[in-house]
Parts: sequence; structure tokens; C-alpha cells
Amino acid sequence: MVLEEAAVTLPKVMPPLPPPQVPRRPRDAQPASAPASLPSPLMGRAEGVPAGALAKISAARAADICPLFPLTEQASLMLTDELSPKQFLDLLMERSLYPDATRLLAYGLPKRDAVWWACLCLREALGANSPAKVRDALETAEKWVKNPSEETRRPALGAAEDAGLGTPAGLTALAAFSSGSDLAPADAPRVSPNEHLTAEAVAGAILLAAAGAEPSRVAERHRCFLTLGITVAREADENVRQEMSHGRT
Repeated sequence: MVLEEAAVTLPKVMPPLPPPQVPRRPRDAQPASAPASLPSPLMGRAEGVPAGALAKISAARAADICPLFPLTEQASLMLTDELSPKQFLDLLMERSLYPDATRLLAYGLPKRDAVWWACLCLREALGANSPAKVRDALETAEKWVKNPSEETRRPALGAAEDAGLGTPAGLTALAAFSSGSDLAPADAPRVSPNEHLTAEAVAGAILLAAAGAEPSRVAERHRCFLTLGITVAREADENVRQEMSHGRT
């Protein structure tokens, strides 16, 4: 596989998967598939954006982030030079422009935080009986987030390919792998990645996972995922801070 080609051809709007087996439960219930080492999904806050600045996003203006990805026409008409990332995110969510909001966060967050956000979303979306290759891809991405190094990054490519580069788990593992400065095998000439391949893969993973919900629950899942992303961007959850800083095995 030529990874530079993957960086160019990765679709901006991912095709929906068949609905995953997501058990129905009250919004504030703990997902049965989530391990104790992950923060609880914030389903109770999915209806709105938490207050507070997005501390992990360094850009002062949304206009500094949005040229990195294609906005929809409606979102483009709403963007002004004065809007902060948080203000623009509020507007996008108010208008239910969830793909634009997802890409804004994915491209605005640092790579490690963006991959962690994708991991949290997939833990919320995946059923207890997910295939082993899907679980392996997600766990490989989580290992890199908790201990970012070449030893944890490089295995993510094989895990991504095993799960499938057109699946949420495969894209999440690809996002972890593409975070490095060299996409080539260790003994091959250096291949530099597209700087924004991690963000593109994270956005694709999250949008695809949301699209895989039952049609009546797609908007709810978008809001849930965005709330998780906002929490990561704010460093507002103590569990998120501890996991991102130290991790657990």
C-alpha cells in the first residue's frame, strides 16, 4: 500500500456502514463495552455545548483552521474572521451542521488529543461483540495515545489495514500511525506524511461511526461525539486528563 496515495484519496465524506450492534440503554448509563480505564461517555450532555474555552485548540480564530478542510456552503456563509473556534462550533451545532463541527475539532486539536477523541467515540459506538480486528485496531490506537512512541505508533498501520481503512476502527488506527514524521518502514527511505492526514482520518472515523447508527439516532450520536470532543478540547474531565497524561494498562 502506498500511504502517500492514501493521504490524497481518503474520502472527505465516508460512506455509511451497516448499523453496528449498539445496545439501547438510558442516556446516562455506562456502555457495557467500555473498559474502566476510559472516561464515561457524556451522553447526558449531548444536547448542548459545554461552557468554557477550548484550551487544547491553539488557533485564536476559526478562520485559521477552516482553510485546512472543505466547509459546506452553509457553514462557509456563517464563518467570519472574528469568530473563535468555540463560537463557530456553537453556531455549527445550533444549525445541526455536524460534519463541519466534527472537522473543525479534528483539525483544531493536537494530533494526540484528536486520536483520543476518536477512541472515545468508537468505545461509545461499538457493540460488545465487535470483531477481534476492530478491537485490536482501537486498542492499538489507545496504546499510542497513552504512550506515544515509535514502538506504539508503527504497529498501528498493520492494525489499521487488518480492520480495514474504510472502517472507523481502521481509520482511528491510521490516524495514530500517520501522526509520526515517517510513514515508511524503519529500514526504508523516509516518507513524510501529509501534515493533516491524522485530522482527516480522525474526522472520517468519527463521521463514519455516527453514520452507522440507526437513522433515527444519527443526530443524537453526532451530538454525543461532539460533546466528547469538546470535553477533550477543554481538558474539562479529570479522567481525560489522567488518561492523556499517564494512561493505565
